[in-house]
Amino acid sequence: MRDGMICVETYGSELEAEMALGQLQAMGITAVMGRDDSGGMYPQLDQVVGISVLVYQEDAAQARAILTGTGGDGSGAWTCPACGEEGEPGYDACWKCGRERM
Repeated sequence: MRDGMICVETYGSELEAEMALGQLQAMGITAVMGRDDSGGMYPQLDQVVGISVLVYQEDAAQARAILTGTGGDGSGAWTCPACGEEGEPGYDACWKCGRERM
């Protein structure tokens, strides 16, 4: 692991990890990928156990919130202030009444 960085999520494919990495970097969080493989001891195995996304300790809570879709960037679930309907993450207006998200 990189000094001062911790794992916030582990993915089964490099593509999934790259998408998460891009999402975090777009939000201004420094993030890197770490491969959990056989450590070069047996390269012929090409065995990857998981691809980790690493961030600095102080960014961990916000990074987890962004990756799980529970907020941190304003994209989590929300409740419409006008009609009380639950809004979908990632949408800026209520599907029922059209009121904009606050």
